[in-house]
Amino acid sequence: MEVQNKNSEIHIGNNVAISNAFSIECMTKVSIEDNVLIGHNCSLLDNDGHDLNIDKRRNGVVKSEPIHICQNVFLGSNVTVLKGVTIGENSIIGNGSIVTTNIPRNVIACGNPAKVVREL
Repeated sequence: MEVQNKNSEIHIGNNVAISNAFSIECMTKVSIEDNVLIGHNCSLLDNDGHDLNIDKRRNGVVKSEPIHICQNVFLGSNVTVLKGVTIGENSIIGNGSIVTTNIPRNVIACGNPAKVVREL
């Protein structure tokens, strides 16, 4: 877990199961609610890391938005969740997915980028 500044916040709820090779890169805020399952090799990245604009990159300007993983979510293995995403409660994210936009509650989503494939 990498906290990138003194105002960064990482919150992990109760009964959260995290498998091997999990990483969080937090510049703003990453919240994981209760009863979440996280598969192998998952990453939560609340920032872009480096701006595409060379001047902004040189000056350390980085876009960052909070990530919120709601209760009872299951992230399969090799899932990446990008900045600004909320995954709604009880939802499942399939293996290898890259989540770039909000996912509603009670759905299964997968793919690159992750899309809802069915309701639960």
